[in-house]
Amino acid sequence: MIYRLSFISKKQWDSIKGDFIIKDEDGNYPSHSIYTAQIAEGSITVREVGHVPYPPEYDEEGNIIKEGGFYTDWAVDIVSDYELPVNKYIIENNPDTWYHNFN
Repeated sequence: MIYRLSFISKKQWDSIKGDFIIKDEDGNYPSHSIYTAQIAEGSITVREVGHVPYPPEYDEEGNIIKEGGFYTDWAVDIVSDYELPVNKYIIENNPDTWYHNFN
């Protein structure tokens, strides 16, 4: 299962991942943008996408009508064979709302 998650901030994600990710032998959580993490049942793959960019919009003549920028939420994708306690953070199962490029 791929969990596509949206958090208010990185701080919120950091506070929630401790509910299921086990710290390493040094007492730390993995800190790379893509990593394998241990949970009680086995392991999961996590991709901390972060603030996802969105492109500018152009008119027919190529003039920018809306600047590009970044979404304000903190995006995280998780691949897991196990059910995780993250249901309230799941982005709806609608490919049009998936701005993560994790297939």
